[in-house]
Amino acid sequence: MFEIGKRYKHRKIKEFYEIEKGSSILQGGKPKKFVALCLTNNRDFIKPNIMLIKNGSLIRKIGRNLANTKYSVKLFLKEEKEFDYKYLGDTNVIESTTAPKKVKAKLENFKQINSKDISRIIYLKIEENS
Repeated sequence: MFEIGKRYKHRKIKEFYEIEKGSSILQGGKPKKFVALCLTNNRDFIKPNIMLIKNGSLIRKIGRNLANTKYSVKLFLKEEKEFDYKYLGDTNVIESTTAPKKVKAKLENFKQINSKDISRIIYLKIEENS
C-alpha cells in the first residue's frame, strides 16, 4: 500500500482510494468514511500533531465529522512549496477543540495563520509503524 517516508502525488493517493472529489480530507468507500488526510505543513497542519480546520461551512462540517472518527486514517504531509506528499503513517484523532481562546492561544507563535480563520483544532496521534 503506502510506505512510511515515501512521497506520493496527490493524484495517485486519490486514484488508490478511487476518489474523484476532495483535496485535503479524503473520503471514500461505501458508506463513505475518512481514508486519508493530505495536509500542508504550517497551513493546515502544525508539527508534531495539530490539524487546523478552516471556517468555510463545508470544511467545518467535515472537520466536525472527522473529530468524531474512532478509526485510523492515512496521514500525508507536504511542505508549502513541494508538490508531493510524504506518507507519515496512520493517525487517530485524540482530541478536538473549537473554543476561540484555546485556538488563539495554540496559534500564537504562528504569525502566518490568522486564528480567526480557524474553526477547529484537531490533535492527532500518529502511528509511525503502520
